[in-house]
Amino acid sequence: MEEKKGDEINLENMSLKQKVDLLVKAAKLEEWARKEKKKEKHFKFLPKLSCGKLKKNYCIILFMRTNGYLDIMRLPIEDGFVYIKEVDMRYAVTTNSILRWKNYPVLIIQEWSLEPVSPAMLQRKTLDEKMSAFPQKILIDALKKGQTTQKKINSSILLWIIIGIIVILILLTSIFKVKLF
Repeated sequence: MEEKKGDEINLENMSLKQKVDLLVKAAKLEEWARKEKKKEKHFKFLPKLSCGKLKKNYCIILFMRTNGYLDIMRLPIEDGFVYIKEVDMRYAVTTNSILRWKNYPVLIIQEWSLEPVSPAMLQRKTLDEKMSAFPQKILIDALKKGQTTQKKINSSILLWIIIGIIVILILLTSIFKVKLF
């Protein structure tokens, strides 16, 4: 039959049928690998965007509808606004709201909001709702608030202890008529 030394196959001891079967398997593996590489590169659902269009202020728009659908379109940015004909609205665009995907400019716009989605807006919203994926920020804020209230309690307790000691000393000196100093 065949002898294997590590990853090597000895072809001298193989019959012609075994050699042909081995070549067919290798061809199938190579064809499968080629198809996998092609699948990774193609994104047919995105509108075509050439370098010339990028220079003319075009960007990819992900438009979120109120009914849950997502429209993908390519539109120009004119005077800081994007005009969407389907809803007859102009949406404001800032440099903070422009995201990048494979070096293409991308905007995520919600139909019900005039301001596009930006990372800063999403971070602010998640921190306000205390739903962050990074809970250490929330815990640090809570600890800081706890330390400030704890300091106030400790200082007020210390003040009452000092006042209590002074009152006790005054009472002791007046009752026993003892001079302390």
